[in-house]
Amino acid sequence: MPWPSQEAGIVAKRTLEGIRKNRNSIYPSRLFHAMAILNRVFPFIFRIYASIENKKFRQWLANKK
Repeated sequence: MPWPSQEAGIVAKRTLEGIRKNRNSIYPSRLFHAMAILNRVFPFIFRIYASIENKKFRQWLANKK
């Protein structure tokens, strides 16, 4: 499972709160907000993370066949 992950109910609740408050950006948790800031400062971190998760996904697909 990719990290970080959130329960769908929590994400839906935060999304609705953000819409009601007319927010431009909606983050389901402080961790996601911090990660968005880090990604702006150090964009290579997300590329490394995405590469690792992509590799895990490809391995998972190969095991499903």
